[in-house]
Amino acid sequence: MAVTRECGGSGRQRTFSHFNTERVHQQRAGLASWEAFSARWRAHQGLPLLSPLHVQYLTPQDFCNGLGHQLPPAEQRRWFRHYICLALGVPSPLVGSVQRAAVPVWEQAELWEEGTRFP
Repeated sequence: MAVTRECGGSGRQRTFSHFNTERVHQQRAGLASWEAFSARWRAHQGLPLLSPLHVQYLTPQDFCNGLGHQLPPAEQRRWFRHYICLALGVPSPLVGSVQRAAVPVWEQAELWEEGTRFP
């Protein structure tokens, strides 16, 4: 016995069908997917996020050192809090040279020359 679906479907099905056919939605979803992938990859590599807003795709446990090893839990929470503060535009509890981690990667040429990794 074949199962047939009604053309109209439920409200949820209609909503997702609309999203799947809407070009702008697909573009935004693609960009958000890339930002989430990039944020997780960079956090796992100990690299600074490209934007403090990308912290929305992470959990404190995602922050690792430059070798990909997990940081101690207190340090993970500290880095997570740091990016949350930057995303909200409030002063971060991390100060000094560590603040450079929030600088966009294209403005960090001197950091790459030094071989510095964050966190």
